[in-house]
Amino acid sequence: APARRGAQAPDPGLTNWPPPGSEPVALEKLYGELASLGYAYGPAFRGLTAAWRQGRTVYAEVALPADRHPETAGYGIHPALLDACLHAALLDRLDTDAARPALPFAWSGVELHATGATAARVRVGPAEPGSDTVAVTVADAGGQPLVGVEALVLREAPVAPGPADALPEGLYRV
Repeated sequence: APARRGAQAPDPGLTNWPPPGSEPVALEKLYGELASLGYAYGPAFRGLTAAWRQGRTVYAEVALPADRHPETAGYGIHPALLDACLHAALLDRLDTDAARPALPFAWSGVELHATGATAARVRVGPAEPGSDTVAVTVADAGGQPLVGVEALVLREAPVAPGPADALPEGLYRV
């Protein structure tokens, strides 16, 4: 179980699961579609396991692969688990004409409530109506807060990355 940093009430939006009134999202082709946009996720980072939509809000389940569980002690939140939480924000990019990946640019109001999580429930939605900035709430299966992000700005990368072998030969030469 995650180690708590202080008494927090469960998030009511993340206790009744799946969220009432939400529609399931098919994820079978998700990581292939994200690869076509320039996101290259290895097995440890393919942690989005289920998702639902309710308007512009996405609810998701994420989990670390079992072989990564021992690593959680070294982090406030394991980087692969946090990254999988943000994959829920990428679902909207697949519904648009996005040609380049969007990457986290500016974080504000970040709070870590617990450490050691290996799985989580996530809510990602607009931080403000009509905004491209998202708010992210991460909780355990009982709705107890793990991480909160008041606002995360995603920005398109200037150039879509290509395969590593497509880099100019002299790029890393001294």
